[in-house]
Amino acid sequence: MPTHLEIEKRYLLHELPDLSGLKSVATIDVYFPEVSDHARLRARHQGDVFELTKKTRQTAENGYVMVEQTIELTQVEFDFLSGTSTRRIEKTRFYIPHGEHLIELDVFGDKLTGLIIAEVEFQSEQDLALFEKPTWLGREINDEEVLAGGVLSGKTFEEVAGVL
Repeated sequence: MPTHLEIEKRYLLHELPDLSGLKSVATIDVYFPEVSDHARLRARHQGDVFELTKKTRQTAENGYVMVEQTIELTQVEFDFLSGTSTRRIEKTRFYIPHGEHLIELDVFGDKLTGLIIAEVEFQSEQDLALFEKPTWLGREINDEEVLAGGVLSGKTFEEVAGVL
């Protein structure tokens, strides 16, 4: 199973920037196991891509560097897996160029309608440290576990509104 490090910063937004003309894709994430407070295994359907990913922190102290293990799935495999869990997130992901970086902005739907989170991936931790965010990005949320996908998948907007 291919493994790679993902270095990213995540931000909470309270309002959308201008998204006109930007590429976007509908995304469905289903998390496993349902009995976990913070599920770390995710089946994703994004455009024509189906995949299964396990995502964990490289170290407990560093919320920016994640270890990702991903395998491709077929639609039949995704459909089967997604039927085994109710921990589901539906969102539209927009891709926003910003200098040398690409900001992935997620507008959540269904039970999390009203939530907007952006993330930026980096080539190195030095690159991360030098990043100058656009003014429309809100506060950084890497260390706010309740806003991680594996936790959000078991919540509603009303349940997380207090930390927004």
